[in-house]
Amino acid sequence: MRNGQRIGLAFSGGGSRAIAFHLGCMKALDQCKLLGDVDVISSVSGGSVLAALYCSHEEDFAAFEARAKTLLRQGLMGRIYASMFSWEGVSALLFSAIAFPLAVITGLLRWLAVVAARDWAGRARAGRLFRGVVRRWRTRTDVFERALRARGVFGRMLMRDLPAGRPHLVINAADLRTQTAFRFTRARAGSWRSGAVVGYEFRVSEAVAASAAFPVLLPSIDRTFICAGDVAHTRRRLLLTDGGIYDNLGVQVFDRNRPAKYAFALEPVDIVIACVAEPGLPSGEDAPQFLVARLRTAFSTVHRQLHVSGFAMLHAWRAAGAIQRLVMPYLGQDDSKLPEVKDLPPPTEIGSLRDYPVDFDAMPDDACEALVRRGYEQTRWLLSHYMKDDALDWRAP
Repeated sequence: MRNGQRIGLAFSGGGSRAIAFHLGCMKALDQCKLLGDVDVISSVSGGSVLAALYCSHEEDFAAFEARAKTLLRQGLMGRIYASMFSWEGVSALLFSAIAFPLAVITGLLRWLAVVAARDWAGRARAGRLFRGVVRRWRTRTDVFERALRARGVFGRMLMRDLPAGRPHLVINAADLRTQTAFRFTRARAGSWRSGAVVGYEFRVSEAVAASAAFPVLLPSIDRTFICAGDVAHTRRRLLLTDGGIYDNLGVQVFDRNRPAKYAFALEPVDIVIACVAEPGLPSGEDAPQFLVARLRTAFSTVHRQLHVSGFAMLHAWRAAGAIQRLVMPYLGQDDSKLPEVKDLPPPTEIGSLRDYPVDFDAMPDDACEALVRRGYEQTRWLLSHYMKDDALDWRAP
């Protein structure tokens, strides 16, 4: 808390690209003596890897930065491939081999029932037949979680064991069954639709895996939990996936105006620092004509509109006084539209970083340093303008 104001730091999704960019943002906050004043970190997808890495260890920033860069340069894919030979990997392959033919059979039976139906109501009922019957108890996402569970990443640390000396961490996922946000914190996990999970302690690796399970590549985490409802505890099946499909900026947790009935684990703050690792406006040069390209571009378009809505929401909060200050480092920012700052050199242009892929492959040193520098310079520039009266050391080299 700074001057009686709670500070919320949000990390968007974006794979390793997000990890590197957000690391640069954190470096600027640390040099400005502001990182230690952050009360809440809310994260999504790739941003959750970095947020959990920071919140799971109490160490100085130099040690944290070194650990984060080591993870970026090694990547997670090698750990994931190695995990394919573990019990999780072998059982995931086995369950996939069983589930695929069952899914084909049930899909065919459902199609036949739809064709045989006499009216729209019958077709609707037939369309619900066998829905959710086929389950995979182990998937590639479990293999991903095992890679995150490695000793050099999160180990077997539970969410409840996160150090109290770090900011309060909110890891955001989404539940596909109810299409709502599902949040993990030190004290609890759940959503407003399902209630809080009872009798199960989530590992940090599980929360991060759920938050980063990009649905095009990784299946949702399919589990049944006991959840605390309004009246009694009930068994609920949850399908947890990438939080970016609900809120890729990770800022909705800061909404102080959301009715309590429709809220879970909200953390209202006075200052929002929202770090966005998205590449900016598309060039308009692509021509996605065929199926895979069309689907990829359609998904990207919906994602982009989520960002636009999130940006509008943040500015509306600021205009209405719901938050006092807003700082938003943005990887794809058009730097010509940045506010004027006299005593700092302008941020390095984004250049080819705009095309850096969203994955967890090992990151080359030049890309890592460039993305970190972009986040650092953008954040320092924006802090010097929007928080210049807050006695920050923003002129640090």
